[in-house]
Amino acid sequence: MTVLNAAGFLTASISQAYDKLTFTFASNSTPSRRTGIVYIIGCKTDTIVVIQESAVSVHDLSCPGLTIYPNPSKDGRFFISIPCLEEKSMITIQDLSGKILYKGWLREKREEVKFIHQRGFYILRVFNREKCYTFKILIS
Repeated sequence: MTVLNAAGFLTASISQAYDKLTFTFASNSTPSRRTGIVYIIGCKTDTIVVIQESAVSVHDLSCPGLTIYPNPSKDGRFFISIPCLEEKSMITIQDLSGKILYKGWLREKREEVKFIHQRGFYILRVFNREKCYTFKILIS
């Protein structure tokens, strides 16, 4: 599927196994293109939310006081404190290979996340509005 307008175009294609959606965005005003891939894991809805992450920094400081604690955690339980939360935010936890192991929603400014997995490093991401906050967490 391709959508054209005066600003540029968007192309979307889905794999034959219906497990990967690829988007390409191009602008008529610049020669650059951006391609993103969405892996569909156990999708039970017709709606897929695509969140574009910032490629500039790993941790955006536009939400002062955003903390993950205790880190490291001994039992996989973390508290996420996000003072700038204005609406529910999605969180994901993935291993270092990029595989998503946990996906959930934050509805309060301080919530507990129970992530019971083996010891090691993981990447926790909080998607709040148009921002993505990325943290390295450790289960010791």
